[in-house]
Amino acid sequence: MTTYQTSYEPTLNDALACSRLYFCRTTYSKKSLSIWAAIIVVVVVYVLYSNGSNASLLTALIAMLMFASCALIGLLASLVMGYAVLPLKTRLIWSRNKHLQYPVDVEWDQNSVTYNNIKGRMTHEWSDYSKILDDQHVLILVQSKYCMHYIPTRALTEEQRQDILSKQTT
Repeated sequence: MTTYQTSYEPTLNDALACSRLYFCRTTYSKKSLSIWAAIIVVVVVYVLYSNGSNASLLTALIAMLMFASCALIGLLASLVMGYAVLPLKTRLIWSRNKHLQYPVDVEWDQNSVTYNNIKGRMTHEWSDYSKILDDQHVLILVQSKYCMHYIPTRALTEEQRQDILSKQTT
C-alpha cells in the first residue's frame, strides 16, 4: 500500500483561494443554476396564466424582462459576495484563528488521510468526504457545508494531486 505525505505552511492566500473556490463551485453549480431557471420558468408561467384569457405577448415579454432583471441583480449580488464580502470575512477568520496558521503535515493512503500540526492530529476515512474540489491553487476535501480541509496545490506533486482526486470516485 502506497503512503503519500506532504507538509505546508498555510497562508492567507491559500485560505482566500479555498473560500473563493468553494463559493464559486457551490454558487454557480449546475444544481443552483437549475433551481434558479426552474423558479424563473414557474413565475413566467404563473404571470402568463394569472391574467386568464387576457394573456398576451406583451405580458409574457414583461414577465421575462422582469425576471431577467432579477436574475441580473442576483448575479451581481453573488459577485459582490464572492469578490468583496467573502475576502473580508476570510481575512477576519484568518486573523482571529491563529491555529489555522500553523504548519500542517498531511499523510494519506488508500483508506484515510491524516492531518497533523502542533495543536493536534486528526484522521478521516476517505468515505467521510462527500466531494473533492480543486483548481490551480488549492484542493478542498469537503465533508459538509461547514467542515472541509484544504491542501494548497503548491505542496503537492502532480502524482499526489491525482491520487487524492482519485479518492472521490472510490
